Amino acid sequence: MLGDNIKKLRQQKGYTQETLAQEMNVVRQTVSKWEKGYSVPDAVMLEKLAELLEVPVSDLLGNAEKSLESKTDIEQISSQLSILNDQFAKELARKKRNRKIILRVLLIIIGIYIIVNILAILAAFFFSTAKYVTYTNEHENSKKHVIYSEYINQDDINFTFEI
Repeated sequence: MLGDNIKKLRQQKGYTQETLAQEMNVVRQTVSKWEKGYSVPDAVMLEKLAELLEVPVSDLLGNAEKSLESKTDIEQISSQLSILNDQFAKELARKKRNRKIILRVLLIIIGIYIIVNILAILAAFFFSTAKYVTYTNEHENSKKHVIYSEYINQDDINFTFEI
């Protein structure tokens, strides 16, 4: 509600976010966060904002004077900011909780992926169809290793042992 009011009033005055930010001595991203509801201005900034936009603070906060008639302006601002800060804190806590859940799910998926790959490698190693044979070559008087496998051919094997 506050963010929508700031944006509407800023646009009515013909200010860009950059212009308003310069007048408020903040960066443009701060004004953007106020308008999107990611943060709220403190009481001093709220008063300065109301002054720049030429409206009462109560208009920025949603014209809640009816329910807070007996309070002073500062008490009204403080009360409304407290409510907004509580809502903001709850939203941040919800987002943080969701991020933790997503992180845990991703870690579980990665863990399962790693385990499956390790099992596949072990299975390929233990259940390989390769057979190792050692024989003596009568012409060269040396022992040679021959591997028979359905995955590699004899030329690849010979090349490996020649190196």
